[in-house]
Amino acid sequence: MKTSAKRIISRSCVFYVLLSLFWLIIAAASNPEILPALNLLQEVYLLIFCAVISAATEIFNAEKIKLWLRYVIHFCISYADFIIIFRLLAKNLQKGRNTLIVSAAFVLIYIVFAVLYYIFCLKKHQKQNNTEYESML
Repeated sequence: MKTSAKRIISRSCVFYVLLSLFWLIIAAASNPEILPALNLLQEVYLLIFCAVISAATEIFNAEKIKLWLRYVIHFCISYADFIIIFRLLAKNLQKGRNTLIVSAAFVLIYIVFAVLYYIFCLKKHQKQNNTEYESML
């Protein structure tokens, strides 16, 4: 439990830094003259988002749960966290149509990364269990 909590906290910090940098790049690209700074409440929302994503990733790494169920649990937690936090962060996501577009984009991006991760793990597993004959010469 202690190592799991440490992994969640350290992963949250990494996610937070990467997401903050991403947020800064998006803000700079959209309006380079005025870089909007997040206020303290938005920073707390972002940190909570990263902590929940980190906990979902810890659940995803639990090998006792079947793989398909890990994907479903991770997706549901990530999706709910994404929609709730980013509706709080972004004022223009308050409208239903914008939320639908962002939700569809999140689902598509999640599916792409999930498939890529699955293929990577499959190749890694095949490489580890490769029992082909190798010549000793």
